[in-house]
Amino acid sequence: MKEDEAWKKSQVDPVVKQLQAADKRQDNYMSCFHSIVNGYASLPEDEAQKAQAQSAKQVFKDFVFSINDSYGAEADKILQMGQNLQPLQEFLTGIGAWQWYIKAAQAATQVRYLLGERAKTKGETVKGEVKAARRATDLAVADLYKTINAMMDLMPSDALTALYTQLKGFELYAKQYYLSKGKDEDEPEPDPQPEPDVTPVQPK
Repeated sequence: MKEDEAWKKSQVDPVVKQLQAADKRQDNYMSCFHSIVNGYASLPEDEAQKAQAQSAKQVFKDFVFSINDSYGAEADKILQMGQNLQPLQEFLTGIGAWQWYIKAAQAATQVRYLLGERAKTKGETVKGEVKAARRATDLAVADLYKTINAMMDLMPSDALTALYTQLKGFELYAKQYYLSKGKDEDEPEPDPQPEPDVTPVQPK
């Protein structure tokens, strides 16, 4: 079925693997950065570096940072945290943590870029194919209805009536499936429509 093939194609994006790799890098770099900071924040109270490390650790709490955030949310937080960490750059460089933040910020910038590329790929390349496939399916279903109605006029039977009813059910299911899973994220929700009349034509 062309409509199903087009939908499956819309979910296969060459950018996804690159995005996953960039996200893994930002996860790993931030985990390393946090581990170093957390280690110094756990020093005894009389150690001079403890207070600065705790200030850096507080930035993670202020941004509610988690590597389990979505790609974009995590990338945004990493980039925004830089301004709060800037006053501690000398300290963080001295303990070997700042270099990992810089690498994380670079990975986050790539994540943001790839998210933009993915949106363009899905929106421009696949959208037209899905719509065209849906149109072809609608035309094929319409032709089938005409054929069944003609047969019911010539040879009325309970079997044809049951087939008509079953076909209507399949059509409604397909529309609900593709509308719910194939709608672009930036498209507005459609206005509510009245339920179609699925009462079959009765044999004469």
